[in-house]
Amino acid sequence: MASYSDLTIHTVFETIWEYWINKEGEASSLKAVTFFLKQDNKKEDLLSACEAYVLSVAGEDPKFTYKLSNFINMENYLDVLELNNLKNLGRRKKRLFT
Repeated sequence: MASYSDLTIHTVFETIWEYWINKEGEASSLKAVTFFLKQDNKKEDLLSACEAYVLSVAGEDPKFTYKLSNFINMENYLDVLELNNLKNLGRRKKRLFT
C-alpha cells in the first residue's frame, strides 16, 4: 500500500510539470496527480508513463497533446505503458536531448 506525503505528491507533480508539453490546467493537473497517488498507485508508474508520452509526442504542437489532468483522469497513462516500449523511448530520449 503506497502512502505518499503531500511533499512527495508535490515533488512528483513538479517533476512531471517541468517537462510536460501542454501546460494548460496546472491546478487541475495537480489535483489529478494527487488523486492518482492517493489511490494506492505507484509514483514510478505515473512518472514512467508521463515520460514515455512526452517522448512519443516530442516535437508536436502542444495544443494537439494531452493536458496532464486529462492524461491521468482518462487513464491514457495505461495505454502509454502498454503500447510503448520504454527501452525504445529511452533511446529516442538520448537522440533528442543529447
